Amino acid sequence: MNRIEISGSHKQKELFYTALYHVLLQPSNIADVNGQYRGADDKIATAPNNEYYSTLSIWDIYRGAFPLLQLVAPERINGIVNSMLLHHKAKGFLPIWTAWGQDNYCMIGNHAIPMILNAVENGFSGFDKEEAFRAMYETATKSHIYSDWELYNAYGYYPFDKLDNEAVSRTLESGYDDWCVAEMARKLGKRSEQKEFEKRSNYYKNLFDVQTGFFRGKDTNGNWRTPFDPLTATSPLNNPGDYTEANAWQYFWTPTQYDIPGVRTLLGGETAFRRNSTNSSPLKH
Repeated sequence: MNRIEISGSHKQKELFYTALYHVLLQPSNIADVNGQYRGADDKIATAPNNEYYSTLSIWDIYRGAFPLLQLVAPERINGIVNSMLLHHKAKGFLPIWTAWGQDNYCMIGNHAIPMILNAVENGFSGFDKEEAFRAMYETATKSHIYSDWELYNAYGYYPFDKLDNEAVSRTLESGYDDWCVAEMARKLGKRSEQKEFEKRSNYYKNLFDVQTGFFRGKDTNGNWRTPFDPLTATSPLNNPGDYTEANAWQYFWTPTQYDIPGVRTLLGGETAFRRNSTNSSPLKH
C-alpha cells in the first residue's frame, strides 16, 4: 500500500487506499507452499517459482488494473504471464476469466493477448517471448468457446444472425486482440503473421454505418439490424443484442485503443473526430 504516496484530505486518502487495496486483492497466487496447483485441465502440477495466479478477471483488468500492477507490484508480472502460458498449455488457448485455476468463460474477447503484449512493451522478460507469441497466435486462430474464427474470417465480422449475442462487441474487441498479435509479431520479426493480423485488425470498419455514425450489427447478407437505437444497452438482461453490457455509443471508441487514424477517417476527418470526442455521444448533428 505504501508504494503509492498521495497528498489530500483524510477522506480522500481513505477512498484512494481503499480502492488500491481492492485492486491488489487479485490476481491471487493459488499455488501451495510446495508449488503445486490444480490447473485448467483439472490436473495437479507444480508451478515454476511456486507461482500460479488465478482470479484473472481479464476482461475487467487488461486496460487499467494490469498496467497499474506493473507499476506497484512489478515482481508479480512475470508470474502472472507465466500462469497464462501454463493455462494455454493445458487448454490450447489463453485464459478468458479464471477462478481457482478454472476458466468460467464469463466475458468476451481474448484479452490475455494484450496483457502479454503490454508486459513485453514495458520491459518484462521473465517468460519465453516465442512461447508467448505461439500462445497468442493459437488463441487467435484456433476456434474455442466464444471465438469462432472461421465465422469471423469468412465475413470480416461476426454476423448477428449466426451469433445472436454481442456480435458487434465481439468483433470490435477481437480487433484489438488482433492488433496486439500483429504488434507482437512485428517485435519478433514475424512479417507474415504481422500482415495477417494487421488485416484482421481492420475488420471493425466492416460494421461502421455511415448513415448513423455507429458500429452496428450486420447479418450474413450485409443488412443492418433494425430497429436501431444507439442508446439502448444490451446484455445480460435483454439479450439477444449486439453489445456487451453497453450500447453503441459506449462501444464506439473501442477501436481507438489501437487505430485512432482509422476511426478519424471513418468519421470524415479531424473536425468530426474532435467534435465526437468532446460531446457526450457521437450522435449525428
